[in-house]
Amino acid sequence: MNFNTEAVDAYLDEIAGDIDVPVEEGRFSLDVIDDKVVLSQFAEGQNGLGVNVEATMEAIHDTVLVGKDSIVELVVEVVEPRATPDNLDDLGITELLGTGETDFSGSPANRIGNIRKGAEMLNGLLIAPGEEFSLVQALTPIDLAHGWLSELVIKGDKLEKEAGGGLCQIGSTVFRATMNSGLDVTDRRNHSWAISYYDYKGKAGVDATMYEPAPDYKFVNDTDNWILIRSIIEGGIIKFEFWGTSDGRKGSFTVPVNYGFVSSGPVEEVVDETKPVGYRKCQHGYNGVSASFDYIIERPDGTEEVEEFNSTYKARAERCIVGPDPEPEEEIAESDENSEVVEEVTEEAPKEEVNSNTNSNKDSNTNSNKNKNKNKD
Repeated sequence: MNFNTEAVDAYLDEIAGDIDVPVEEGRFSLDVIDDKVVLSQFAEGQNGLGVNVEATMEAIHDTVLVGKDSIVELVVEVVEPRATPDNLDDLGITELLGTGETDFSGSPANRIGNIRKGAEMLNGLLIAPGEEFSLVQALTPIDLAHGWLSELVIKGDKLEKEAGGGLCQIGSTVFRATMNSGLDVTDRRNHSWAISYYDYKGKAGVDATMYEPAPDYKFVNDTDNWILIRSIIEGGIIKFEFWGTSDGRKGSFTVPVNYGFVSSGPVEEVVDETKPVGYRKCQHGYNGVSASFDYIIERPDGTEEVEEFNSTYKARAERCIVGPDPEPEEEIAESDENSEVVEEVTEEAPKEEVNSNTNSNKDSNTNSNKNKNKNKD
């Protein structure tokens, strides 16, 4: 008697997806003392669970084919953190690989709070050799119950308040640190609009949006050693440093070229009859623009790898919610003594049509020439 190994393997992988609990590595602070990197653990790791597919397959063979039994128990193993205080010297964290920074000066209080919380959650995080890092996974769950604050996010063609507004400042900063470290970017998407918080040298284009569960920002640690993320906030500047062991590569990116400008257009006013007369509250408008820049990795042998990132940002008019017009004063027509009827004429203030297009589709903006593709503001 034989069984389809590939089918059983696929079935076990599906089951494992429901059972596996990812191991959580500890987090470590980093100091440089006498030109030597010194790590110390400040948060313990947590054990995970994983289905051992190979051992379970052997159990199926021995039990079903040999023993003729119809019941096989899954082989589930405890997975312990690989980084511990006892093996810090083996992690290969010896030097700074690259840094990324952005400026969030002028942000409202809740946005600043979310940026600080995001930086704290990434500080001291370890990324194993060969591991793909997911920013969404590192920061979730993103909701009020877990301490995130309500702030503006881009949803379709609107700005609305949701938990975690401002986390794209984290995504854009990590994106720049990734490129300055020469690592492999696997998932990046630009914002819908060219928001000034993410400008690089006054130009739009070097940003990365994120939203739970998607879009995400991802990169791979394609070095032979662990990478540690260190976050620093100084005034309105946030920085992410990637520490590890360099293999000689050098990463950089060019200043983006902006072109194809589109005006934001005239101000759009929407009358809200529930607001008081004279009420006016506006959301900022954005000019449309396209952007392009090169991500360059220079290898130790002198060869260069160049990846072009292209982005398109839509135009959006400034939008204002306004209260109703004041009621016109009554005018009584003058009449002669023989007039018996005076006709009163009142004109209803014109009402502007409210745009009901609440397109909730995720951004369809260009990601990169690799076709890598809601959004946090």
